[in-house]
This record gives sequence, C-alpha cells and structure tokens, in this order.
Amino acid sequence: MSVASPRRVVFLVADLGLGGIQSMVDALARGLDRARFAAAFVCFDSVGVLGEALARDGFQVVHEPRRPGLDRTLPGRLARRFRELGAAVVHAHNRTALFYGVLAKGKVDGLRMLYTEHDRSFPEKLRVRLLHAVLARRVDHTVAVCNAVRDAIVATERFPAARTSVIVNGVAPPARDPSAADARARVEAEFPAARGRVVVLAVGHLTPVKDHATLLEACARLEPGVRPLLIVAGDGPLRAELERKRDALGLANDVLFPGYRRDVDGLLRGCDLLALSSVSEGLSIALVEAIARGVPVVATRVGGNGDVVEDGENGIVVPASDPAALATGIDRLARDPALRSRFGDAGRTRYARAFALEGMIDAYQRLYAALTASAHR
Repeated sequence: MSVASPRRVVFLVADLGLGGIQSMVDALARGLDRARFAAAFVCFDSVGVLGEALARDGFQVVHEPRRPGLDRTLPGRLARRFRELGAAVVHAHNRTALFYGVLAKGKVDGLRMLYTEHDRSFPEKLRVRLLHAVLARRVDHTVAVCNAVRDAIVATERFPAARTSVIVNGVAPPARDPSAADARARVEAEFPAARGRVVVLAVGHLTPVKDHATLLEACARLEPGVRPLLIVAGDGPLRAELERKRDALGLANDVLFPGYRRDVDGLLRGCDLLALSSVSEGLSIALVEAIARGVPVVATRVGGNGDVVEDGENGIVVPASDPAALATGIDRLARDPALRSRFGDAGRTRYARAFALEGMIDAYQRLYAALTASAHR
C-alpha cells in the first residue's frame, strides 16, 4: 500500500526577519509533522535572517519581490511560485499577504488558503474595511490570534464568523540551559549600567504602535536614585527620535537602545521584568515568552494582552498611553522582589496551561488537514 506524500503548506509573509510574526511562523513550520505536511516559504519584501536560517536547514525559501506601490504583476508571479512549490495550502500572514495571496489563489485551481490575522489597529478607513470584507470571503478559513482580534475583524470588517476561529500563539518551552543561572551576569557584563539595579526589558519594533514614547515618559517619572535600567531590544524607524527623547528627558544613563537582538531569551533570563507599552496588539510573542520564563510583566490593556497577563496574578495591566499608570506598575514591581517572584511562578503556570507551542501546532495541523481534505473532495 502506498504512503501518501506530505501536503505542501506554503507560508506567505512579507519577510522572515526578526519579529513576533516571523518567530511564530518559524516555530510553526519547524514543528509540523513532516510525514503529513511539508513547509515552504514565499517572502515578498525580503528573506531576512530567519529565512536564511530556514534555508540552511533545508526548507525552501523563495523571495518574490514586491514592487513599490500596487504591484499588479505580483499575483501572477505568486501563483506561478505556488504551482512550482506544489502548494496544497497557502498560509498568509497579515494584510498585505491577504491581499496578494487572495489574488494569486484565484489563478491556481484547487488551492486552499488559510489567513492568520495577528493584529489590527482600529478603526480602519472605510475603503480598507470594504476591501478586507471582500477578500475575507475568498479565504477558506481565517484564524485570529486572540478573541479581541477575532471579534474586531468579524464586527468591523465582516469576516465570516463561521469561518473565523481563534488559535493563540504558542512558544517553545525555555531551554534547560545549565548556564541560565549566569544570564544576569552576562547582561551586566554587556551592560555595566545594570549592575546593582532592577532591569526592565522592552522588546519590539520601534514603531508608533509600540508607543515607546509613553514608556520613556513613564521612566522619567520614576525616582532617580532607584530608577530601574530600561533595555529596549529592537529597532525601527523611530529609533533616532526615541533616542533624542530619552536624552531630552535626562535618561541617557537609564535607557539603552542596543538594537535588534537574536538573544532575547538570554535578555529575558537576565532581566527582572518586561514592560509592554503598545497601543494595539494581537497576542504578543514577547509577553508569552516572558511568562514562560517566569518574568513578571507590566502591559497595556489592549488586544490579547489581558489573555496573557492576568492583572494582579502574573503581572500588572494598565491603560494604554498613560505614562503615570505605567510608571506606577513598573515602580511597584521594581520595589518588590517577592511580588516579582510570585508573579513569575504564576506566569509559568499560565504558560503551561494555555500557551505551549504544541497546542498551537496541533490546532494548525487540524486546520491544514481539514482544508486539504475538502480540496480532495
């Protein structure tokens, strides 16, 4: 009796650089049952460091460049790539991939498309909402990474409720590294300003939606003599502006911008708490990684943050764009090691219960199987 070949799942993403969506896609693809599913990738902006690593590890990673503006040639070129890769399912991530993926899908007979929405900043312009409503009906199934995102896209953009479900982002369990106990020493060796101080870590692109400006204003409100050190891991278009703001607030010795980091796990192990100041989120990978490693969190009350951080249980949840509330939350945890320890233990429990990587992978594999079975019928 012949054994069925693995079904090809092609991940359609802007790039595979360093970021939450990219980390999720990387972990999902690597965790698939290779007897059932074979992963490949098509990037339309750039490949990125994670894409290069995936290619080295034997995955097919294709760069199909997107031209500036509306690229009318991209759908045809993507369709050709999907046929060449033998795609059974295209798994698109976020809005640009939705747009071009749907147009390409119409050119490939029998192709199934799954779309994952990671985040939305509402309200969108009316013409954008109308466009997404049309595109959503040409997708075979949509996944939102949290209930808040699902509710928003169903209510605001008319995604079909019957074909829109929730799969929360999962992350791999922390590695049992015997050198983990030395993580703080490594952080202090790289950042001498961390010695003898509470260290707050922030992880994310330096873009308006992450609202690092409010985080800086919160730090400026903290008492100078016992002010924690803030390490902002990430880069982006607002970096120079944020560095100027830091200096203007007199925080040159209290806030560091080391740029993009591939060792976020090491930084998490060596810090005392994580701060997330976003004004919009889906389900933050950084938050899930933090609670998995027993790091207490101060986060804004947006998107799926409240699904990860239970206020008063494993962290503190504050209103968005409120530097005073954010400062109060950071100060409370910075001054109370016992509270940090209690929140950290509760975070590990919550991670194991709700955000393990295996659960996310299993849920997506069931969807892939259902989509390919319907295509066969």
